[in-house]
Amino acid sequence: MGINKTKVEKALGGMPMPENAWDLVFNPEYSSKLKSCGIAYLDSPSEILPVALHYVGKPAYSENPEDFKAAQEMLMKVRPDVRLFSSTMIDDIAGGKACAFIGWSGDINIAADRVKETGGTDEIVPLLPTGGGLVFIDTMAIPKDAKRVNNAHAFIDFYLRAENGAAMANEMNYPTGNKAALPMVKDEVKQNQTIFLNEQDTARLIATGGFSNEISGTLNDTYNAFKRGK
Repeated sequence: MGINKTKVEKALGGMPMPENAWDLVFNPEYSSKLKSCGIAYLDSPSEILPVALHYVGKPAYSENPEDFKAAQEMLMKVRPDVRLFSSTMIDDIAGGKACAFIGWSGDINIAADRVKETGGTDEIVPLLPTGGGLVFIDTMAIPKDAKRVNNAHAFIDFYLRAENGAAMANEMNYPTGNKAALPMVKDEVKQNQTIFLNEQDTARLIATGGFSNEISGTLNDTYNAFKRGK
């Protein structure tokens, strides 16, 4: 998650930041104060529900419908304070539509860069909550019925070249898994510990997972009820 530090500090009015940054968007004690400057959630059930489940002490990728009820109960308490569900998070953050936001780390960093590039004075800060954050891993695969397999191999070969892995990291603010690319990654990207995490922060990440087809209906129903506010 991330914050517009300038606006959050003003909205909190001297109230100290919580130890666990998830409290800003999941605890009414904080979210009610940030309502004035705006809270934005990434509009994605598979991103919001795992962290909500984790926050209430349930498995992030639970298969138990009762766990979703606990997450929904928590989410409903902060629903009045959520300004928008965003599918254009970079623009919404950079445009000042929210001061606290659940989104992808790369988008938050890109928005922070955009504010600086346009001469803005607000400080956009990505945060890794002490309670942990989701981790995702992009992969490339070739479908078994692909018509142009050679083209697929050519693209994967292109992407795995060190200079292209570095270009991705420099442009998109996501880490590359290609060690050979690291010397070509810009220092400001390489030294940003919300992009290239240290061992301690990496250990706090919530392991990647998924939901079965059987629980997907519960996942979507819970999210949609939260989004509607009823």
